[in-house]
Amino acid sequence: MESPPATSQGYVMTDSNVSDLYENGKHRRYNLLFAVNGGTLAIAQYLAGDLKTDPLKTVAGNLTIQRLSIGMVAFTLIMIWDIYAFGSTLHKRDQDLFRLPGRLVLCLIGILISIGWLVAGSYVDGTIGVWLGIFVIGVLIVASWLLYELASRGRSNLFANLTGGNIRSS
Repeated sequence: MESPPATSQGYVMTDSNVSDLYENGKHRRYNLLFAVNGGTLAIAQYLAGDLKTDPLKTVAGNLTIQRLSIGMVAFTLIMIWDIYAFGSTLHKRDQDLFRLPGRLVLCLIGILISIGWLVAGSYVDGTIGVWLGIFVIGVLIVASWLLYELASRGRSNLFANLTGGNIRSS
């Protein structure tokens, strides 16, 4: 019987190790996502005071709530991509990990946090703005997912993969 392959650190990966690694890694990544977003919101509220009287008020240096919100949307999307990449990598080892419900929940969390930051930064106002924000962030998440999945399969020709490779050049 052949033993499981060792990692670069010399650890042997078994099925239970993969499951533990997934749960611990997922927990740490989600904690980082929520801690940074919550901490930034608390700091922004403390520094900005009442933004209803002056929505362009500078929080610290040249940092306004609008700039802070864009930075936090970017951070949130990067963290969502990182969690997705982590989960997908371990899903390849164990098909019971990071299935469709987990992927959907992750994307919805990213959309909701990002919409919250866009609303806080006054970039969207009213129902149309929220739906537009959901659409744009959803497109970004789906596009990054598609690019990640294609890259992880070693496919570099995006157009050929999207068309099934049936396009012939003349």
